[in-house]
Amino acid sequence: MKEQDGKKRKKEFSPARRIVLKGGAALAGAALLAPATAGAGEPAAGRGKILRQTGPARTDKGVQVVHSVCLGCNARCGNRSVVKNGRLETYSGNPYHPYNHLGDPVAYATPVGETLALPSPVCAKAHDAPNYVYNPYRILKPLKRMGPRGSGRFEPVEWEQMIEEIAGGGRLFAHLGEERHIAGLKELDSDEPIDPAAPELGPKRNGFVFVTGRLQAGRKQIIDRFVKDAMGSKNRIGHTDICGLGFRMGNFALTDKEQWELKADPWGAEYILVFGANIYEALQPGVNTYGAAVARRSSEGKVKFVIVDPRAQHASVHAEDWIAVKPGQDGALAMGLIRWLLENDRYNKAYLVAPNPAAALKKGHVCYSNATHLVIDDATHPHNRKFLRIADLDPAAAGESGQAWVVLSAADHSPVAFDQAGEALLDEAVTVRGAGGVGIKVKTAFCLMKEGVMTHSLDRYAELAGVPRAQIEKTARDFSAHGTRAAVCQYHGAGNYVSGTYAAYAVAMLNAMIGSVEAKGGFMSAGGAAASWKKGLYDLRNFPG
Repeated sequence: MKEQDGKKRKKEFSPARRIVLKGGAALAGAALLAPATAGAGEPAAGRGKILRQTGPARTDKGVQVVHSVCLGCNARCGNRSVVKNGRLETYSGNPYHPYNHLGDPVAYATPVGETLALPSPVCAKAHDAPNYVYNPYRILKPLKRMGPRGSGRFEPVEWEQMIEEIAGGGRLFAHLGEERHIAGLKELDSDEPIDPAAPELGPKRNGFVFVTGRLQAGRKQIIDRFVKDAMGSKNRIGHTDICGLGFRMGNFALTDKEQWELKADPWGAEYILVFGANIYEALQPGVNTYGAAVARRSSEGKVKFVIVDPRAQHASVHAEDWIAVKPGQDGALAMGLIRWLLENDRYNKAYLVAPNPAAALKKGHVCYSNATHLVIDDATHPHNRKFLRIADLDPAAAGESGQAWVVLSAADHSPVAFDQAGEALLDEAVTVRGAGGVGIKVKTAFCLMKEGVMTHSLDRYAELAGVPRAQIEKTARDFSAHGTRAAVCQYHGAGNYVSGTYAAYAVAMLNAMIGSVEAKGGFMSAGGAAASWKKGLYDLRNFPG
């Protein structure tokens, strides 16, 4: 690239251009309104026409109304399908489902007949369900390649042929002139190593890879029974193993492998930082639920929200601010926000000094953090950079008690098991005495986090994120001004890229800094499930075969 071209590109993507784009969004909004306002003396095209029902209604005679959930995306909002003569005709929302009614559905005991006339919204994707079902291009049989690789040419085959070829293998494309032998399941069903020089690859049976879309509960377990239990392969790969590997793993790290789907409470939050989530256009559950709840509460003055996204998504129209972060630099912005919280003493000490569940509960929190737990920071120690355990101080301590984490008691500053202190010291770097009186250098997890954050200045974080320093300061100040009724809503945009797990972890940590994790109005995990796949008409856990 020529130097002058590079300068031109930098100019095109400068913060000034993003400000212009922000103004452009407003102009686009005005343009969208133009047909309804221009030429007020004449009716707009189509004005006054009545849109008619294009299919049978739920209250018509001779129809079935089937209540279920939609699988157009993984939100699984409720739906009502109108079926006539065995054919799916129309689709609408399910009034019994909380997602269709902003968390306030009709009572489950309400007779169906009383709800048939009630409106219930679903998104456009759900309305297109009849097209999914009856589309002439819907795949109903297995497809086998009928041309060179990459040609995009396939032909349908019978299920019996597919099963026979997958099980038996062989020269499956000899009819195309390809002599390659493809191993079938019979050949892969072996404990011989894939490569003796690379034992980490495991046995040949791991050469069987079963790739799926997003699996619902029950389907995953049945497939695992075949792939993992019967065939013995470790490689059942689902949609979520790839799709959410970045941002979900950030949440996974924050919660010590307990939760991966946490979001700001749309019904109780007073302030929401939206990182890489299109709350008005997508998300789960988005259009009918999350985005609708935020929009309604925002119009009522009950919540403020900020959009962090290189693109001015639709929700930017109602947002307090649109922060046009550089793509892939969400983590830098989050670290800048954390630095400001640290330097301005705007983090929730009362939450962070609780070293165990009981201590946190006494302070009104349903979960706790390991901010006070001691980490070995001694290159000469065999457990360097790992959490200090009671057994590191007393080798005679055995079992579960010996594996307990260690904190510095706030009462006398002595090292004790984490579950034996009501409060612990938060920001400490000391030397404790181990076996035989040997000193062990330790630091609290909070201290190590703080050191990492302070590696860069706030100006540097602003530069990396492509965000003015003043914007970071304002956002951090606002985020920390609502107690525990503030939180982050992050989704794919916040971490689905190289090093995205670390970025998403920093974003998720903002919630821990203000103590809003699992708090009403804060950073909340899923609320459970409506039913279990283990119960129902069929016993899906125990059947022959």
